[in-house]
Amino acid sequence: MNILFGTGSLFKKSSGPYLSLLQTVEAFRVKGHKVRVIGTRAKSETGDTTAWGANVKAYDSKGPFSLHYAPKLKRSIRKSFDADVVSLQSVWLHSNATIAREARRRGTPYMITAHGNFNPRALEFSDWKKRLVKRWFADKLVENATCLHALNEAEYGHVRAYAPEAPICVVPNGIALPDDAVRRAAEERAPEVKRDLGADKIFLFLGRLHPVKNVDSLIKAWDALGGGREDWKLVLAGPDDADYTPELRRIVKERGLGDAVIFVGPKFGEEKNALLAAADAYVLPSHSEGFPMSVLEAAAWRLPAVLSDRCNLPEMARAGAAIETTTDVPSVAKALARVALMSDEDRRRTGDAAQRFVVERYQWNVVVEQLIDVFRWMRGEIDPPPTLRLP
Repeated sequence: MNILFGTGSLFKKSSGPYLSLLQTVEAFRVKGHKVRVIGTRAKSETGDTTAWGANVKAYDSKGPFSLHYAPKLKRSIRKSFDADVVSLQSVWLHSNATIAREARRRGTPYMITAHGNFNPRALEFSDWKKRLVKRWFADKLVENATCLHALNEAEYGHVRAYAPEAPICVVPNGIALPDDAVRRAAEERAPEVKRDLGADKIFLFLGRLHPVKNVDSLIKAWDALGGGREDWKLVLAGPDDADYTPELRRIVKERGLGDAVIFVGPKFGEEKNALLAAADAYVLPSHSEGFPMSVLEAAAWRLPAVLSDRCNLPEMARAGAAIETTTDVPSVAKALARVALMSDEDRRRTGDAAQRFVVERYQWNVVVEQLIDVFRWMRGEIDPPPTLRLP
């Protein structure tokens, strides 16, 4: 099958959609499908698109980058459009609206993957901008989609509330486990990482430093642990987003946390792998998530996790692979304490359960076949597959 993927930045490695789409594209290629990827590039973004493989194009964006307005895309896509089906990542991107317009002109079906776009809390952020975008292009983009794609049951509810008449499929993201060579190299570097951080044990947050991630409450909860964190460091790894880091540093300073909270900036590739190998536990107290890829990454590295109930992975807690909490400071602190006070053996047992969780549920060969069935239904080739829910 010939599949065209439309996305935002092809360079923002810290975002969940970047990692999930990168792995999705590779999984489809491995299965023998022809794949093309169209995305955007901001003036500030450097580097090449090598990681995406062949047949990929980044168009320069103009204006606010969050809009992903790429004026050269319209003419280019009209000349070069070639797809049996289109898969668009996110609703709020003008570049995706441009691709969808050409798909409609040619009668090609398209699907939109929500990536948390319809979560009520997410809709509150920059709500006035989203109201404008809805009137400009997002409403038409959604109304004309052949199918909407939710990544889990909680997101299905949000998508259904937003689009009550739309066909919606529920198919998770997959995750690629590190191979033996990658794991060995990271584990060899792990002691050095801990020495550099002055850490005996590491509680890791890995992701964008943005208000929606609720990192301010995480820091306050870390403070509330008091002596329970004596052997631990809270390591915050990720790029600043929405100018949030100054506020986080202010909280750390006001509470006298010193080096109990360490900002290490964005980490990718081998550096990220070494940090994951060095960590003893993972935490994501987010206010809103579609399908948090960083959680699956941490689980693939056998890390027990503290997750808010907004991460939409209650089955992970039921599998004994994580501790679920609400987003308020006392609840997060209580969950952190439970993991910090575990014996090393109990943490290893929970980490092993986390890895089994992703291996059993999120293998790419299963996920790709489910998506292909949805694409074939979109093209009118088969009856609705089990993952599809009609209105």
